[in-house]
Amino acid sequence: MKLILIKHRETEEGKKGIILGSLPGTLTEKGKKDAKEIANNLKKSGLVFDGIITSDLERAKDTAEIIGKELKLQVKTNKLIRERKAGIAEGKTEKEINWEEYEKQPLLKRKHKGGESFSDVKERAKKFIKSIKRFRNRDIIIVSHDVFIKMLLSIWMNYPVKKSLSEDIRNKAIIIDTEKKKKTDIITIL
Repeated sequence: MKLILIKHRETEEGKKGIILGSLPGTLTEKGKKDAKEIANNLKKSGLVFDGIITSDLERAKDTAEIIGKELKLQVKTNKLIRERKAGIAEGKTEKEINWEEYEKQPLLKRKHKGGESFSDVKERAKKFIKSIKRFRNRDIIIVSHDVFIKMLLSIWMNYPVKKSLSEDIRNKAIIIDTEKKKKTDIITIL
């Protein structure tokens, strides 16, 4: 099985520095254009895909639907692959957050009040992996969010969380061959 991991595209809120977490988010025109470009680049790759699984949050779902339409693939949502809940930070700009207090916490347990830690998201990622084992021998596009994708990488590639968090996944589609535990960046869209 191959998983093609794609982070949702640019949002209006993200351009303003607003932390979304579990909020829906609205794709910008550039975000929509980038999703189409990803689809076109995936077509050119020669890979054959069996479907798309996306987070149910609007920004990911909208990205997945654009890609799905271009590739003529069915899109299914899954709440397990949502972004990390940011608790009291959701809807605020990065300047409005007390980062000093946040960063005092050990990395794996780090979270905003009412939010999820990296450990919590990694546990969701493990549940998601179990849920897709039945798709063996299929290649699936996963459209999700920054932290969730990085926790998947941490599990599949056996990376420490700190290393996964340092991965730049913004403008790439990452393919993971789950049998070989191998990762390759296949698309850079900018």
